[in-house]
Amino acid sequence: MHQCLRISEIFRIVIKSVSEDRANRRKNLLSLAQTCRTFHSLAIDELWKSLENFVQLLKCLPDDLWHIDEDGVISFCRPILPTDWDRFRYYAIRVQTLKVGADIAVEALRDIAVYSRPHHGYLLPNVRVVSFSVKKVDFAAYLPLFLNPNLRSFGLHDRGCDTPLVLSRFGDLLGSLTPKLEKITLTMPLRKSIDCIPGTLTSSASQLQHLMKFSWRLPLLLTDLMCLGSLPHLNHISMVVPDNITDDSASLPEPLMFPALRILELRGRTFPPCTRLLKILGKRSFQSVLL
Repeated sequence: MHQCLRISEIFRIVIKSVSEDRANRRKNLLSLAQTCRTFHSLAIDELWKSLENFVQLLKCLPDDLWHIDEDGVISFCRPILPTDWDRFRYYAIRVQTLKVGADIAVEALRDIAVYSRPHHGYLLPNVRVVSFSVKKVDFAAYLPLFLNPNLRSFGLHDRGCDTPLVLSRFGDLLGSLTPKLEKITLTMPLRKSIDCIPGTLTSSASQLQHLMKFSWRLPLLLTDLMCLGSLPHLNHISMVVPDNITDDSASLPEPLMFPALRILELRGRTFPPCTRLLKILGKRSFQSVLL
């Protein structure tokens, strides 16, 4: 490439143009990375910036280490050696958005936790958005593998667990490992969420001071509502209202703080708890309210 064209702004314009062709995005970026050494690093960065599946990254490990069974689940067939991680790390530091599916054997996650040598202490040091799907309860035990202090968004998705997820103090876990978190999401079948027995989400909201959006498909305890109410930047809440908010409302301060709240989505078994919570919140300038 001519020296006059070796300008970072031009490189980024070319990469952006190639990436906008969604149908051929991956093919075009691969071609660009292999054709021109000047574009190689930027094209690889863009190519690995967002992954639809963690398995794509695991396939960077040596071919004789892993295999995929007839159900599409990846597992390891030998011990992991220190040299096996070189290619994995080369691409892992480029990942910023990641979806982790239930197509990874629990034993494989255990081996990663035991044998990996994370970059600067983290398996994915630059990831900012993680979506974590769970079908087996023990799968969730390895969730911290995918977290880092710079994470901005985390989603946990129940894809049909046969036993309830244990999420007591889950907010404390996220607050300690991801202090800059801005968005938390929990999804599961609505009927399952309403019938589930809730646990205390957090003992203190002090570690979630950057949180802006909170979407939770489990009934919240009144103590959790009070913790969330103290968050200065929380502007969007989607939650299942506990039935006992009518009976125990005396323990709630009136009005709850929620200084930045603008979008509110409430779900519940009946309307009275939802309307009671609206009364407690008092007069506000909502952009959107959904019951």
